[in-house]
Amino acid sequence: DLNLLNTFIAVVETGSMTQAAKRLKQPISRVSRAVLRLEDSLSQHLILRTTRSFQVTEAGRNLFR
Repeated sequence: DLNLLNTFIAVVETGSMTQAAKRLKQPISRVSRAVLRLEDSLSQHLILRTTRSFQVTEAGRNLFR
């Protein structure tokens, strides 16, 4: 789904779910769910999330490229 991929790209480019949500003019919860759905569809963790930060995994970096 290209919408899920575009959301993932926005998250990586902005460096945060919050900034991606602002860029996309969507609620943070929708951005987070989109990334989760993309991860589920690929059966890969793309972003390791904590309450304060996130880190793009190797699989996520490869997908972003």
